[in-house]
Amino acid sequence: MLSRALGCLLSHAVEVTPSGGVLLGCRARGGHVVIEVWDSRPGIPQAQRADLFTPGTAYGQNLTDRGLGLVLAHRLSSAMAGQLSVYCSAAGGCVMRLVLPQAPK
Repeated sequence: MLSRALGCLLSHAVEVTPSGGVLLGCRARGGHVVIEVWDSRPGIPQAQRADLFTPGTAYGQNLTDRGLGLVLAHRLSSAMAGQLSVYCSAAGGCVMRLVLPQAPK
């Protein structure tokens, strides 16, 4: 499930980033694993951010997967007891942050 969710996030970031780059990062933080996908796309307007993970909304209409990759990633994160969120800068660039419980050692 994690591989599929990350694949969806990375595919989306690559598709919506016309120039610049995409960065994948991971770190342990207080019993959780934080995985972030950074991109340099134009920012997502605040009004559309609520619709990012909702199937059938206007966001993603021009994308190959019609935005369903983010919906799938969100559902997979929930199935793994995680949380997927998005943060965008007005100047451009977004971060998709997936927080999952750390596996027991």
